[in-house]
Amino acid sequence: MNSVYQNILIIEDERLQRRLLQRALESLTDAKIHIAENGLEGLELATQFNPDLIFCDLKMPNMDGVQFAQQLVNLSIETKLVFISSTDSDILNAVVHMASNQGLKHCTKLNKPISKQDIVRVLQQLEQVNVVPHNKDIPTALILEEDELQLALINKEIRPFYQPQFDAKSGGIVGIEALARWHHPTEGILTPDRFLPAISEFGLNYLLCSTMLRQSFSQLKHWHNKGFSVAMSVNAAPSDLMQANFADRVVGLLEEFSLPGHFITLEVTETEVASNLNLLIEHTSRLRLSGVNISIDDFGIGYSSLAQLLSSPFNELKIDRFFINEMLTSDSHMATIDFIVSLAKKLGLTVVAEGVESKQQALALQQMGCDVLQGFLFSKPISGEQLEALLAKNFSQHL
Repeated sequence: MNSVYQNILIIEDERLQRRLLQRALESLTDAKIHIAENGLEGLELATQFNPDLIFCDLKMPNMDGVQFAQQLVNLSIETKLVFISSTDSDILNAVVHMASNQGLKHCTKLNKPISKQDIVRVLQQLEQVNVVPHNKDIPTALILEEDELQLALINKEIRPFYQPQFDAKSGGIVGIEALARWHHPTEGILTPDRFLPAISEFGLNYLLCSTMLRQSFSQLKHWHNKGFSVAMSVNAAPSDLMQANFADRVVGLLEEFSLPGHFITLEVTETEVASNLNLLIEHTSRLRLSGVNISIDDFGIGYSSLAQLLSSPFNELKIDRFFINEMLTSDSHMATIDFIVSLAKKLGLTVVAEGVESKQQALALQQMGCDVLQGFLFSKPISGEQLEALLAKNFSQHL
């Protein structure tokens, strides 16, 4: 019996379907099963019992599945949600995407007729993610001043955490992505969503990028001196790369720390439109001449385009987690990943997949030809000290 779930809610207007789903779940879990015949009843039970998991039919009288999902968002009820329907897959996929965008981050689907094997697959998929209960305190937004942020950057309170990247075939660590964390004196360790909006508001993006570059290069040199010959990826926005001294700054850091350029990858984040594409190409070309790798981050969802990919000197492409999240339950997401990998291979690009959370995803990506995998399946972002211990273990196993 499975003890992951305490309360499961089934919302289904067809009696036979309700009963079949209930029997299957009772045989697979020891959760309390709650039954509703429509969205209105389901919403009342969801409010009363705070279910860990909800199976919701898409087409129902009084309140359909789309309306029910919207009410969950309005009431701030966090749960795992499975839409069930016999409608066309493209409609079901669109509803899952809509619900995820509205804030229900752990949504998936089941096509009718539902088999017990399908239910097992979905349960296994959803067991790998944790949902924060809706009554848990949500961190309040910080009110930040420009001087406070500048001091935090200058004093290196904002410094890298590191997430390892693994070779899809050998399983060894081949790279590390540096990710900003603020070691706040009173709030503890803050993730970027707590301070990046203020960084952008005060125009401190380039100072952040410069700080992250210096700290990451210094850490990488330390690891190389210990015999851990890994690469380092650092994020840079198009506006950073278009700064007049950006390429000189990077080349200067390579010389200062005696690092070969091929150990550095700059991930160009597609969070903004490049205001001067020619200048962006000029600076990235100079960096490539110094051996630095240039990666398109979040490919497929930002402002990147095939035209930019063909006209710029990128040599790595990073598939966004948006496609990875749904690849096992959406044929269109799987086909998109397959297309991206195939295109990248024909263009001679290294392919990195981020947001990998399950062994099934990792295996599928490896079979499709992804070169490097990154995600919580392997490791969350961790401190330099923690990663050094992981590197020591990794290199001892792959000697």
